[in-house]
Amino acid sequence: MAVALPAVTLPAVVEELLSEMAAAVRESARIPDEHLLSLKFVFGSSAVQALDLVDRQSITLISSPSGRRVYQVEI
Repeated sequence: MAVALPAVTLPAVVEELLSEMAAAVRESARIPDEHLLSLKFVFGSSAVQALDLVDRQSITLISSPSGRRVYQVEI
């Protein structure tokens, strides 16, 4: 007899992964490799490339007086 597993949505998986990553950063100021691999599995290689841009501090948030916000990426 097969056991029915509860349905899990992608947003729930991502939320759990990000929660675990935040806890790891609070504990050790690092993101464990297994979490990075999970990000790559869920989002593809672009996730790792995006984190690299963050690590190199290549992203700037620009806010206008009207409240509009734009992220500028320096490559």
